Amino acid sequence: MIKSILNSKAVKISLLVLVVLFMAAIVIPFAIKVFFIGLLFLMQKPLIGLAIIGAFLLGMFFNEKADKIDDLINGL
Repeated sequence: MIKSILNSKAVKISLLVLVVLFMAAIVIPFAIKVFFIGLLFLMQKPLIGLAIIGAFLLGMFFNEKADKIDDLINGL
């Protein structure tokens, strides 16, 4: 009974419309707000922002090197 209801086309379309409305009303505005809060932080405290960005990039660099070393060890 429940499987037939969930497999109906009307329910799938209704769920799709609800997901699209949720994305448009909540997720996208929240992402925009977080982006501009981060941009404002970078403008107000540029040295701390550069330190955070540098730490992130340094971590990405070390992760890439560690992955190459891990692949080399796994290949032995």
